[in-house]
Amino acid sequence: MDHDSHPLVRKESLRSIAITRSNLPHFLRRLTDTNATVRLCAYNVFAQKVQTLKVLPTAERCRIVSMGMDDPEEPVVRAFVECVVHTWIDKLPIPPGTDPTQHPDAHKTITGFLKMIDVMSIGEQTGRILKMLFDDNLTKHYDHFKETFINDK
Repeated sequence: MDHDSHPLVRKESLRSIAITRSNLPHFLRRLTDTNATVRLCAYNVFAQKVQTLKVLPTAERCRIVSMGMDDPEEPVVRAFVECVVHTWIDKLPIPPGTDPTQHPDAHKTITGFLKMIDVMSIGEQTGRILKMLFDDNLTKHYDHFKETFINDK
């Protein structure tokens, strides 16, 4: 995975291996690969195979957020937010003392995500994530509002 010069081979190796503590550093190096399609694949695979933040120390989470948000290619940044951040939010652990039968998704919030990273050390990247998440939400809700209330008249 680290030594092949062909991007297609690096992509396929990402898809085919299980991520373990011993190969995680090698996998994380693909998040900064020279080829944008390899980086896109790495974030997609990472979101599928590492679905919870709990398995990573806070410093590692922040490093991944920095790499994803500081990528030079906008499609890679978008993929990071859409794949990794959304998956992490969706897979947040249920806090102790919460009754999941009453509100099963109440813990799946942006605030819950922010509690899982060190916002102070990656403030700029966190701000950009929040902007992207809010922009996406506003667009989705505005479209629903427009369909429901404006187009019916």
